[in-house]
Amino acid sequence: MSLRLVSEATGTLTVDGAASSLSLGTAQNGRYTFVGNASDLIGLGVTALGTTPAGGSVSFDVLRPDGFWLWSGSASGPTSVQLPALPLAGTYTLRAMPSETKAATLTLLLSRPLTGALTVDGAATVFQTTRVGQTGRYTFSGTAGQGVTLQATAGATFPDGAWVYVYRPEGSQLTSTFLTSNVDTKLDLGLLPVTGT
Repeated sequence: MSLRLVSEATGTLTVDGAASSLSLGTAQNGRYTFVGNASDLIGLGVTALGTTPAGGSVSFDVLRPDGFWLWSGSASGPTSVQLPALPLAGTYTLRAMPSETKAATLTLLLSRPLTGALTVDGAATVFQTTRVGQTGRYTFSGTAGQGVTLQATAGATFPDGAWVYVYRPEGSQLTSTFLTSNVDTKLDLGLLPVTGT
């Protein structure tokens, strides 16, 4: 039996900053910090991921400034994830842990959503981003009892499709749909249950 202690790789990630390329050696985990604000909605984009030997994955944990767990997930290749709304302002920690004793190289992006407003019976609003993992949040005002549909079109730049969620003013989900590439969809919101945004 052989035993070897390995220091964690450390560093800093910047929300809305440049992509961060990370390299983890054999049996090494990573611990990276980033600063967030209360209620921030952060998208995590894994733009590249490889392990040595090949065929592995990387598990992720996000820890709150007070040390409590916020989110966990894993990836075996490029992917994107919407993290839960950040509960506190402060310094968060993202841990990266390759499977088994595999070494790993990966590239990460942290992004806040693009925002805007939709107008009922107005012109279409285009969501377009070059940042893997970045989401869009668009608000509209409605009145209780008002019947509304949402036309959603996903272009060719969404090769893996995209989810569209509609939320009530208090934050609970009203409805959702999954769009595949080059598809035009009508989502029936029905009669809006409450007045608000």
